[in-house]
Amino acid sequence: ENKARRKHSKETGEKFVIANYSDVPAEDMEVYAAHDVELQRRICDAIVPQLEANPDLVGVYELERKVLSALFDVEKLGMGIDVSGAEKLEVELENELTKIRLDLFELAGNDEFNPNSPIQLAEAFERRGVDLSHVEKSGKTGRRSMAADVLEGLDDDLARRIDDFRGADKMMSTYVWPLLHDSPDTDMGYRYATLHTDGRLHTDLRQVGARTGRMSSSPNVQNWPRDDLRMRHLVMADEGKKLVAVDLDSIEYVIFAAFLGSESIVLKMLSEPDADIHTHTAEMIGLKPRDRGLGVVESPRQRGKKFNYERIYGGGIKAIKKWHGVDTATARKWLNRYYEAYPEVEEFQ
Repeated sequence: ENKARRKHSKETGEKFVIANYSDVPAEDMEVYAAHDVELQRRICDAIVPQLEANPDLVGVYELERKVLSALFDVEKLGMGIDVSGAEKLEVELENELTKIRLDLFELAGNDEFNPNSPIQLAEAFERRGVDLSHVEKSGKTGRRSMAADVLEGLDDDLARRIDDFRGADKMMSTYVWPLLHDSPDTDMGYRYATLHTDGRLHTDLRQVGARTGRMSSSPNVQNWPRDDLRMRHLVMADEGKKLVAVDLDSIEYVIFAAFLGSESIVLKMLSEPDADIHTHTAEMIGLKPRDRGLGVVESPRQRGKKFNYERIYGGGIKAIKKWHGVDTATARKWLNRYYEAYPEVEEFQ
């Protein structure tokens, strides 16, 4: 059906609308639906004995089962969206991107500079005299990475403006435009605007959609920017209701501390109400305020927090060099100081 529709669209210029289950004849759908039930029965026959043999798993299963119905209610209800605010944000972002591109042309010294080209970006840094010696080259291409973590480690206005461009461009292309507009798609024919005609956003919440076991969402509202809250501020509470923010405080770091043991310095500091482990880490390593340019100064605590979380996820010398823009000797010195402050972390790792 989709093949025929795609061909018709090319020949006539009419919009290609992808087929869905509502286009399938009822007599075919009934057989398909019945087969779904049969397969689900087979799955249950295989899983139930495993649950009976492992009582500890029953609680996990029951929790996930209850969450499923709650997620369905959330999907059905959807989120209220400030439509006029979204339209204003689209105009704001268009103006921002125009201004940023002009700034990039000036900083790169090239009126045809393409901010999406890693090759042109690396060449522009070299013309500006930026030290890229700590940025490793790809074995396949021999080119230096211009990824976000690399740019964060560079103390240069071009790197900071590229970060601004990428943030605004992603917000426009990934979040704002698809929210308001239908978009052509090579595979799907046409993707309709994610904002429903009822003025609400109904996301598809996949209970264990990520490989890590977390939920995933389509469209991906979970990844709306945290540093630029304009997307999040489009969400509106219904009349007579309020929006409430709920979060688990530093949950990954708390779990990490639990693995280190009850006598660990990390766990003890997290247990003390007046202690701040990120500030403590910055003091132990000797991290100073870092001027990021354009009026942005990264505090020692911010740098200490970044350093702590790098350790949780297994970052070593290479990660420290990238994220903090320092040479190998400095990165090794900082890591040694960290392990002196928290010897249980090195032992655990």
